[in-house]
Amino acid sequence: MAKEAVAAFYAFLEKTPEVKQEALSLQERFEEQEDRIDELIRIAERNGFSFTVREFVQFLYERSV
Repeated sequence: MAKEAVAAFYAFLEKTPEVKQEALSLQERFEEQEDRIDELIRIAERNGFSFTVREFVQFLYERSV
């Protein structure tokens, strides 16, 4: 179910330009990848999506294979 939450969050980003821009700005705002991911998860939570760092990374891995 959490992988579906990550996928739903990505779909939400595509439909919500201001939140997508906030997510894209993380590259500039944070030097460490871990900090970017933590903040991205906070953005997701503020918008009603719940998943862990592990679930997020697993989703990215499965998507790239």
